[in-house]
Amino acid sequence: IVVVGETKRGKSSLTNMLIGVPNLSPVDAAVATSSFIEFRYSTTLGARAWVPGREDPVPLSHGDLRDWGTVLGRMPDGMRPPRRIEVHHNAPLLQYLTVIDTPGVGGLDPLHAEVALDAVERATALLFIVDASSPFSKPELDFLIEASKRVNFVIFGLTKCDAYPGWRTILADNRGQLQAHAPRFGSAPWFPVSARLAEMAMSMHGDAQAELIRESRIAELQH
Repeated sequence: IVVVGETKRGKSSLTNMLIGVPNLSPVDAAVATSSFIEFRYSTTLGARAWVPGREDPVPLSHGDLRDWGTVLGRMPDGMRPPRRIEVHHNAPLLQYLTVIDTPGVGGLDPLHAEVALDAVERATALLFIVDASSPFSKPELDFLIEASKRVNFVIFGLTKCDAYPGWRTILADNRGQLQAHAPRFGSAPWFPVSARLAEMAMSMHGDAQAELIRESRIAELQH
């Protein structure tokens, strides 16, 4: 499952909550992922990076991911940034599928869209992330149409629903735009979610935890 979307839409936060591990994929509002990061199941935790010009991957720890996988990270001297990082984790969801987090596809860097499209070619399905602050932008629709040439199955996540009470109006607008501009996705499934509530639930217990998990709607998307 390849997770794509514009920068600052909550993509990496949602990826972490889908897997159930806070901060596993580097999250920073001002930082776009510069590599695609592939999360695979393993009982041995660790990571490795494929760097241009090197045949063998470079072994990493989870603590290295921000330096190696974000545009503001600090790479070792003389080392080129990787295009792909593979992360091994024992999260239960990863026993059933591999999740790939991709760079934000928008205006920061055209290379990011290229890296994201490279990742899409590996996908069984695309999880396309938009947030509840505003309807689809033209660049998002353009990227979706381009990505859809490489994968057949697309589902949509509408993030930050806890922060925008009018999210149902945005959802209806997005569905309408798909019908008009990308009709093959007009009946694709949508999942309104809140990664923030899911993460808050991890620090709570009992009824409060159960209520936050329900309100986050993460479980529906996981299933």
